[in-house]
Order: sequence, then C-alpha cells, then structure tokens
Amino acid sequence: CSEAGVGAKVNLEVGGKTDDRHGVPIPINGTVRTISDGKYEETEPRHGGSRYLDQGLTAVVDTEDGHTVALNSLRVMPTSLQQLLSLSIEPKNYRFLIVKGVTAPRGAYEPISNRVIAVDTPGVTQAGPESFTFIKRPAPLYPLDEVPSGD
Repeated sequence: CSEAGVGAKVNLEVGGKTDDRHGVPIPINGTVRTISDGKYEETEPRHGGSRYLDQGLTAVVDTEDGHTVALNSLRVMPTSLQQLLSLSIEPKNYRFLIVKGVTAPRGAYEPISNRVIAVDTPGVTQAGPESFTFIKRPAPLYPLDEVPSGD
C-alpha cells in the first residue's frame, strides 16, 4: 500500500501469515485511503499504562465491497480507540467493528458498543481453553474441570 500510495487501487492478500493455526490470507480489492507511520498517543488509562505507541507502517484500505480495513506492519494488541482515530477512522460512525482479540479490546470498545460478540477463532489467543492441548496443567482447572465450590 505504501508503495502504491494514497488513492491507488490495490489487490492484496491480508491476514493468515502468522502460522497455519490462524487461517489463510484473504484477498481484498480496494482503494488506499490513508498511509501512516502508525504512531499514536493513548489518552486513557489502558492496557499496561503505555502512552506513546507504535503499530508500524499502517494503511487504511476501503474495499470494493464496502469495508474499511486498517493494516499495520507491527503486531499490536487492539487496546485503544486511538489506533483508529489516529488514522481518521471514527469508530462510532461504523455499524459494526471487528477487532481481533480476546480481552484486550474490551476496555476501549465496550463503552462505544451496543453489544460485544465474542468469537472463538483459532490461534494462540482463542477464547476457549478446551481447544488447546495441555502438556502440564494443574487439575482441577476451571473451566476445563469441575471445581469444588469449597462449601
């Protein structure tokens, strides 16, 4: 996207490049809306207390099928609305937001959402522990095992 430039039409494959547990890349076609250095300032007390953050070279693409996709070059947890606001994306103007994360996005996104729908997707951060193979773990371990109430 950065080589193509703002306003350029692009055909990309996004996501699915970490490992074989996270699905395959998805093709998108669209127009580059924004290119940014990816730096933003968190103004709220959020995950870890960091204030100045960097998601790396970032592009916003408006897809031909009506979606807006923010693509960043560094893996950064979605803990801040500033990640989008710094790209001139106003989250409140969207009917749906899809944010990849189990608990990290909740502090930023729950206050502006009518509803949060947790989706248990495959990968190292999936929500359901029953999907993992444990080699060593204490037992009982909730929610995998019945845990006595202690009454």
